[in-house]
Amino acid sequence: MYAIGFRGRSTAAGMMGVALMVFLLGLRPAEPWAFSAYIMLGGLWFYGVVLVQVFLFPFRSLRQALREALFAIGRFLEAKAACYDIKVPLDEGYSRTIALHLRVSEKQELVRQLLISDKVAIRKGGTKIETLSSRAMLVMSLYEQVTAMHYDYAVVRERLGSTGALDISGELIVYLSKKLRATL
Repeated sequence: MYAIGFRGRSTAAGMMGVALMVFLLGLRPAEPWAFSAYIMLGGLWFYGVVLVQVFLFPFRSLRQALREALFAIGRFLEAKAACYDIKVPLDEGYSRTIALHLRVSEKQELVRQLLISDKVAIRKGGTKIETLSSRAMLVMSLYEQVTAMHYDYAVVRERLGSTGALDISGELIVYLSKKLRATL
C-alpha cells in the first residue's frame, strides 16, 4: 500500500521529515509528545489524501505531466522563433533554446516514467490509458521533429534577412506555439 500511495513522493516526504527535525532542534516545544502527535497526524492525513487521489483519479498525474510537456514544447518553439529575429543576439537565443531543451527533456522523462511505472492505472486503464499513451507518443514525436530541424541561424539570417522571410517564419512559429498551448 505504501508504494501505491506515495510513489515518487516518498523521497520528498522523507526529506521534509529530516528538514522538520533539523528546524525543531532549537524550538523545544512545551509538550513534545502532543507536538509529535500533531506532526504524525498531519503525515497520516497527507498519506490518506494521496491514496484517495490515486484511487479516484488514477490518470491525473499523467494528464498533468502531458500538459506540462506540451507547455514546455510551446515555450521551446518560441525560443526557436527568437532565433529568426535579427534584433535578438544569437548567443541569447541559443542559451535560451538549450535551457528549454533541458526542461522539455525533463518533462518528457516524467511522462515516460509515469507511463511505465503506474502499473495499477495501466491494469485498470483500458481505453483511457491507450488514449493517454498515444497522446504521449504524439507529444514526443512532435518534439523530435522540432529538434531534428536545426539550422545555422547566422547563415539563415544572412541569406534571408533582406527578404522578410525571417519575420514571417518567426511569427508562424510563435502562432503554432500559441495554438499548441491552446490545446491544453
